[in-house]
Amino acid sequence: MKYLLIPTGVALAAILPLPIEAYHLVRWIVAGVCAFGAYEIFQSKNTEKVKGVILLVIVFVFNPLIPLYLTRGTWIIIDIVVAGLLFWLSAKPKSFERDGGKIANVTLKATKKVEKIEEKLLTVPIMPFEDGVGGVQLAVNTTTYPANTPLGGDALSRYVVPGLLLCAVIVALVIGISIGGEGKSPSPVYVPEPANATNAHIPKPVEPTFANAVEQLFGMAAVADSVKTGANEQTSFFVDVPFGSSEQVFRAVFLQTQTLESATGVVESCHVCAPSISAVVYQKKGDTWSIFSVSKFFTDFGSWGEATISSPVEILYDLAPRTVAFLIDAGWYGQGYLTSGKAIFALSDDGFRSLGYITLSENNAGACDDTIELFNKCWENFGSYAVERDPNGSFSTIRVTRTGTERGKDGNIIPVTNWIYRVTKTKIYEREPS
Repeated sequence: MKYLLIPTGVALAAILPLPIEAYHLVRWIVAGVCAFGAYEIFQSKNTEKVKGVILLVIVFVFNPLIPLYLTRGTWIIIDIVVAGLLFWLSAKPKSFERDGGKIANVTLKATKKVEKIEEKLLTVPIMPFEDGVGGVQLAVNTTTYPANTPLGGDALSRYVVPGLLLCAVIVALVIGISIGGEGKSPSPVYVPEPANATNAHIPKPVEPTFANAVEQLFGMAAVADSVKTGANEQTSFFVDVPFGSSEQVFRAVFLQTQTLESATGVVESCHVCAPSISAVVYQKKGDTWSIFSVSKFFTDFGSWGEATISSPVEILYDLAPRTVAFLIDAGWYGQGYLTSGKAIFALSDDGFRSLGYITLSENNAGACDDTIELFNKCWENFGSYAVERDPNGSFSTIRVTRTGTERGKDGNIIPVTNWIYRVTKTKIYEREPS
């Protein structure tokens, strides 16, 4: 099954920072090729059906129709594990077949020795006990297992190794789900009611500050601008966003948790090193603030180990039913290509989740030169967005109006077209031409 090397390379490539469209393509390639491989295994006389099961698990993880939304760090783990699995599945385990015969020979020799011991033991005279009942019983299993049976050498290649690798995939998925995947509903932590039942309706007074947010999220006091909240983790302030109306006043305090290098204790800095984002939402009633929701590690955001804000956060109250959307500038730069847009954090009754990202502008200014014939031609485009609510209230459409140029499928520079994004309460669907 050498063709499994194709999704192997694609899974490894997904570790790199790529445009969102590339990750959609990764899903289709990995899931499609693995689905074909599973079909081929189950249709053939191949008895190693476990390999087909492994491929079906990979199809489920990467399926593009009902996609899983996990954190960037979790996807990197899954990509590495899946690449290893696919590489193993693409090879022919001849060594196991060869070793199976050796194991069978050792088993046969051991069995003959046991038979000799049995003959000697059976010559032992029977000594009666006081009650007249006596005897010596000896049960020796003299069954041999050839190499081509489930207990022979091929068992290693057929069951043990695939089983261990399948468990590794399941463990990676459990880790991803337990730490909260991107686009997946977070597990908000709410402030418990007071123990005194007579005052249960009175919210505990708090202040919407960084120190209080650290206390709500991690249960520790903040005595500086950053707090060490784990063995190799440091948490600091990200952004404070007031929202609501004159009748309903809210404030969201966002924190970023960065990973520290174990050897030096400094913040880990790399292109794909994105801090984990948490948020505490406060509600003001009269002169008193209380906790509305607490969402811990609901997404990853930023790069080079830090989340930054370049412009004020925009608020949308009509993106989805009972949802407030926070639009934050985001983008990435790589190999001369710059893409920018908005990341969307959505607050609902159960806390925050990340809906995804919309692209507003792109250019290849760092990888083009119009004066040299063999170089890439330059292109650049800009866009603005507008929200259109569905009359039935089930979803919204974000329409991006663009101007400028882009690179066409044939490599020529062409005028841009507009885009639309379908948005629900839980995620942003793939963009489409308007």
